[in-house]
Amino acid sequence: MQIIKNKKQQEKKIAGFTLIEMLAVLFIAVLMSTAILVNYNSGQTVTRVNASAQRLAADFRQAQNLALSGKAQGGVMPKGYGIYSQSSSQYVLFYNTVENSKFNPESIVLDTINLSDVTLLPVGVTVFFTPPNPSICVVDDADLPGVSNRDQIFTLTAGSLVKTVSIHQGGRVEIN
Repeated sequence: MQIIKNKKQQEKKIAGFTLIEMLAVLFIAVLMSTAILVNYNSGQTVTRVNASAQRLAADFRQAQNLALSGKAQGGVMPKGYGIYSQSSSQYVLFYNTVENSKFNPESIVLDTINLSDVTLLPVGVTVFFTPPNPSICVVDDADLPGVSNRDQIFTLTAGSLVKTVSIHQGGRVEIN
């Protein structure tokens, strides 16, 4: 009976964790938490840039569709719809009621899109869709009043992540 009691006492001493084992487990948990947090923050950046690229492409398609529809806006027949990169963090969806393919003070803004923590380049470029086809006109602020037809690539960046949205003369919009 005495032997059984000593054996039970020895088993009680063996049960449990040592301080070194507890510190090792705690260190591993902190290390894994740090790795997850770093990946989470970079994942948010990827999501922001992807969402901004998708929104810009959708707004190009919306301007195209509005130009195709030929609907009046507030009782006025627009001469075309466009997207203007107003700053590196903002662009506008607009329409003109006069024969002009640039964003100007007379343009009527349908929506202003603010990009959070994402940079848009180039700045000062208008992509304009003229009904009924709609034909595409790309003009930047430095261009003379004449029409400048060309493909245009917009670059969206956040940190080292880069996405591009291209609008081609045929009307195709693609994201890379």
